[in-house]
Amino acid sequence: MVNINYIRSYFRALRDYLAQSGFSPPKIEVYRIATSTNDIVMDEFRRGSKKDCLCMAEAQTKGKGRRGRSCLLYTSDAADE
Repeated sequence: MVNINYIRSYFRALRDYLAQSGFSPPKIEVYRIATSTNDIVMDEFRRGSKKDCLCMAEAQTKGKGRRGRSCLLYTSDAADE
């Protein structure tokens, strides 16, 4: 299973590094469970956010596939099989 706190600290460090290097770091959202990461990013865009947004979730409850493909959800139970 993914350690979500490790992922959050990694992305904070990445954001800080990019800012110190003169880049405009993206807004980074990390969730244990989200409805759809795509919906979260699109909501940011619709609200007028001018920043790039990176969204990651350990699990999605309404994840969608792209181009007719299905969204695959892996759980720690499935990874053990």
